[in-house]
Amino acid sequence: MNLDSVELCIKSNFSFLDGGSHPEEYAHQSIDLGLRAFAITDHNSVSGIVRAHNELKKINSGNNQKDNIFKTRLIPGTEINTFEGLVITALAKNRKGWANICRLLTQGKTSEKKGFCKITLDDVLKYGEHIALLLHLSNKPNDKKWMELSKKIITKFPNTALVLSPYYEGRDYELFIKTSKIAKILNVQLVASAYPIMHHSSRRKIIDVLRAIRKNCKVEELGYNAERNAERHMRGPEELKEIFIGYNEALINSVAIAQSCNFSLDELTHEYPSEISLGETPNKKLLRLTYEGLQWRYPTKIPDLVKRQTKHELKIIKKLNYSPYFLTVYDIVKFARSKNILCQGRGSA
Repeated sequence: MNLDSVELCIKSNFSFLDGGSHPEEYAHQSIDLGLRAFAITDHNSVSGIVRAHNELKKINSGNNQKDNIFKTRLIPGTEINTFEGLVITALAKNRKGWANICRLLTQGKTSEKKGFCKITLDDVLKYGEHIALLLHLSNKPNDKKWMELSKKIITKFPNTALVLSPYYEGRDYELFIKTSKIAKILNVQLVASAYPIMHHSSRRKIIDVLRAIRKNCKVEELGYNAERNAERHMRGPEELKEIFIGYNEALINSVAIAQSCNFSLDELTHEYPSEISLGETPNKKLLRLTYEGLQWRYPTKIPDLVKRQTKHELKIIKKLNYSPYFLTVYDIVKFARSKNILCQGRGSA
């Protein structure tokens, strides 16, 4: 089995009315095909990545009957569709790269109404660090604007690559030559992708149904808007070699990019705001506020039982690092009382 094969540009059904397979199905198919790594890259979204990640964990933990000996990796990423018309696959190299992808998407979605995303070229230039950027060729002939915009990306990020992917319409030989020439003009490397929108060719009918919904017509009325064939599915190492015969360097480059992307969703943990105030640590601040509260509650003398209980609870809170949470509650209650808002300030309240 050739383990040095990857797929970096996959559309799941989280690419609305485009992808025809679940992220979990791509996880299983990638393992079955013997891919070293795969990337779920939905349109301006990372929504489907968690499902693929969790499915891989189930398989690798032995809860599934499949034996994923080679530990196929998931590369978190997205496909950015910029306001100016560039299509860019963005893969997180590390945690900072993931943060930058999330910033791009958050900024793009908050600047538009619900259901839309506006990411500009300037946004990409601002947040493109620590991300593997893969440009997709424009489908317009001699697109000068595409060349100008691409050069701006490459000038800022010289390691940007150009995706070599087939259209599966009988003229891929000419398409590959054209893409190769453009890569030389831009002085960037090629990366190979089968550009799948389904994990298996059997999903072709679902793709046509999705197209019909998008075009608001019946399936039999789709005409040229229907998917040409069932070729845009996941490919194994041998099929990838056949598709990209004569462009083995693009396959090698794809593997190299996959190896440079080391980020995993397992690195993410909940990080509560530190609540550090004027140089006072959360634990010290909580200790001070607690005893200020006790003095207010028991102005004459604090009962010994209350002292022991307070000391015990503060010790547990410090051990579990929960002080910031209690300080947040304190701020909320303080604000509520300043506005005469009724609150209890404890438990679920």
